[in-house]
Amino acid sequence: MAGFLHCRAGGFTVEERKELASRVENDPVFAAVGNVYVVPKANMVTYTGPTMVSNTLHACAILLKKFKV
Repeated sequence: MAGFLHCRAGGFTVEERKELASRVENDPVFAAVGNVYVVPKANMVTYTGPTMVSNTLHACAILLKKFKV
């Protein structure tokens, strides 16, 4: 199982996204297990409509590419 952290556009600054990615990368538990990913690019997200589906599909595409399935 893998986890994705996606920071929506307008919700976080570039610096905050970089700090989150750094914390995940440098956390000993996340590093040991290696199953948490921070999506580096922020996308617009609305909680009603197609953006939730598109972000889920984007996460699936990242997993498929990472594990070459």
